[in-house]
Amino acid sequence: MLAVLARTDPDATKGAKGLSLFIVEKDRFDGHKFEMKQAHGGSLIATADRTIGYRGMHSFSMTFERFFVPAENLIGMAQGVGRGFYLQMAGFAAGRLQTGGRACGVAQAAIETTCKYVNARRQFGHATINFQLTQHMLGRMAVRLAAARAITYAAALEMDHDERKASLIAAQAKLFACDVAVDITQQCQLLHGGWGYAEEYAISRYVVDALVLPIFEGVKPILTLKVVGRGLLAGD
Repeated sequence: MLAVLARTDPDATKGAKGLSLFIVEKDRFDGHKFEMKQAHGGSLIATADRTIGYRGMHSFSMTFERFFVPAENLIGMAQGVGRGFYLQMAGFAAGRLQTGGRACGVAQAAIETTCKYVNARRQFGHATINFQLTQHMLGRMAVRLAAARAITYAAALEMDHDERKASLIAAQAKLFACDVAVDITQQCQLLHGGWGYAEEYAISRYVVDALVLPIFEGVKPILTLKVVGRGLLAGD
C-alpha cells in the first residue's frame, strides 16, 4: 500500500490546508517497475529512479491515471479533509530518528572495514595503521561517531517517552549523525588510497550511500531552519 498526499481542495491559495492523506492499495510487485490496472480502466504506473547509491531502497516516480480510491481510505475520514500535510509531518520525527540510526550504522561499517584495510595494507615496509596520521584520523572518527550515536539514542529515548516532544531532538540527531556519516565515509575512503574509489571495496559503496542521508526526511538547510531553528525560538 501507499500513503498518498493529494490535493482535495481545488483552491490552490489554501496551500497545505487543501491537501488530504489517503491509503492507496495496490498489488505486490517485484523488480524496479510495475503497472497496475483497475477494472474500470484506471492505472498506476511506477518506475524506480536510478541513483548513484543507496540501491537497497528505491524511490519511484509514479503516474496515476483515473485511479480509483475508495472514500473510506481517507485518513481521519471527514475530519482528515485538508489535514493531510499536518498528519504526514507528524510522522517525520520517527523518520528522522531512524535516518540518524542509519547514518550511525553506515559510519560504523566504514570505520570497521577501514580498520581491517589499514591493518593489512603495507607501505614503506609497515602496515599503514602504524602511521600516526592514520591513527589520528581513526581516533577522531571514533569520537564523532560516539557523539552521533549518543544524540541518536537520546532522541530514541525521548521518542519512547513522548513522541510529540521528540521532533526537535530527532531533527538535531538526524542533522548531526548524517553529517558525521558523510565525513567519516569520505575520510575512510582517503585511508584506502586509490582503492577507495574501486567498487570491489565496500568503502566506495558506503561513501555514495551516505551522500543521500542529509537529503532524506527533510533536506539539511530546511531542516536546520524550519525545524531546529524555529523550534528553539518557539517560546520567544
